[in-house]
Amino acid sequence: MAFDVQAFSLGTAASLIAHATFNPMRVLVHNHEHSANHDVYIGGSAVTVSTGLHVPETETVEIFIAAGDMLWACANTSNVECRVFRAVL
Repeated sequence: MAFDVQAFSLGTAASLIAHATFNPMRVLVHNHEHSANHDVYIGGSAVTVSTGLHVPETETVEIFIAAGDMLWACANTSNVECRVFRAVL
């Protein structure tokens, strides 16, 4: 199983955090912020703070995505620190 970890500084626009692969992928998204109300939202390419899955500060969520799918993220403000662990299954 190949894996990698990457740091992102998210803003209010959607950012690609897990690119498409030929295999399914396990993805852990960690909101690395320790400030109140610095939230991350994950979803498709059109993710917004209104439509995305909420990841509160200091929390981690795990998601499995199918081969060929991508995962995007945005934040409710600029410069929100996020860590992403991706493992191709």
